[in-house]
Amino acid sequence: MHYLDALKEIPFTLKDFCSREDFEARKSTAVRSAFVEGFATNALSLSHTQLLADIHAIEELYAADTYIHLVSHTFRMKVIQLYYKTNGKLFEQPEMIRALLPIHEHLLTFGETIVLDVPDNVV
Repeated sequence: MHYLDALKEIPFTLKDFCSREDFEARKSTAVRSAFVEGFATNALSLSHTQLLADIHAIEELYAADTYIHLVSHTFRMKVIQLYYKTNGKLFEQPEMIRALLPIHEHLLTFGETIVLDVPDNVV
């Protein structure tokens, strides 16, 4: 088992992206919307460059073993999932996250497993 900093929660400050009133009115939808906008505009505390480097650190483990389990937080897992879903284009066109990450839906339930379809040309 490996512990990777690359799987830590992606920090972001909600107040930088939405008002208290918006949060109180929309709750989790406001949080998801704030994250999506922060990612789309590269305004999160972790830059696209760092997030991509984190994915590459995970890929090094993948290269050593064809079957790995990743445990992380929802937004981190969704960024990784969308990176592969877009064949690595997510960071070239970050605004596409607006269409790919549904802000009005619960993204993952506690302990939910997702399968990453990793294209050969991305790893």
